[in-house]
Amino acid sequence: MSNKNIIATVAVDSSAIREVRYNYESSKLFITFVRGTEYEYPDVPEYVFNGFLQANSKGKFLNKFIRNEFSVNKL
Repeated sequence: MSNKNIIATVAVDSSAIREVRYNYESSKLFITFVRGTEYEYPDVPEYVFNGFLQANSKGKFLNKFIRNEFSVNKL
């Protein structure tokens, strides 16, 4: 069994996004915007989450690699 936490919560440096959470067991990505709106993206591979964290612009990465590539549920 891995030492990794099941859920990672990361505050990000972004003008639009407040924080992201990633569930390593279910591969769900949760994005909370600064205005409080939260979205769930199921079936997001861990490498996409890691790429998001490393991106210089979180919003550009979201728009290019996540928003139109994965299903989304507004919470």
